Amino acid sequence: MRKSYINSFEQEEYLLAGAFTESGDMLDPETALRLFSLNAQEGGPVSFSDDVSAWFRQVIDHERATVLNENALRNRDFFDIEMDKLDLWADDMKLGLEREIKDLDAEIKLRKAEAKKILKLEDKVKAQRHIKDLERKRSESRRMLFTAQDEVDDKKDQLLTSIEKMLNQKISQKELFTIQWKIV
Repeated sequence: MRKSYINSFEQEEYLLAGAFTESGDMLDPETALRLFSLNAQEGGPVSFSDDVSAWFRQVIDHERATVLNENALRNRDFFDIEMDKLDLWADDMKLGLEREIKDLDAEIKLRKAEAKKILKLEDKVKAQRHIKDLERKRSESRRMLFTAQDEVDDKKDQLLTSIEKMLNQKISQKELFTIQWKIV
């Protein structure tokens, strides 16, 4: 019969575990957690030496750092992807509206040149009215461009605020239990 030990801590939604055998062999955290799927019987209280307690703290601190690092990498990747999406969306919107404005500028310039050649006053007024409509449409497209840019800025600000909240999360850790086990 070999005696071994498990010490477990809870952190946010993670269960961190450290385990080693009586002979001092360390079990990886996944194996330690799999031990909970085995049938077991409850025994009496367990006490450990200061060395064992220090080892558990070291293992759990390492596991905690690993989880925090993985979360930081995942959050960083999420942030980069979301910022890229916003930038692409902004570029698409901006290019489309700028192209529309440029096309309207060209059409207005052409219509003005044509209007100067018109001899009949009634047709000249009608042509100028059409030019004014095009200029209104161009002004509306410019407003839409600025509104779209403001919307992108707002979405980026929301994303930054969300990420800042994630960075300011408070992490708590508490020891849940320590068990001694043996496989028969």
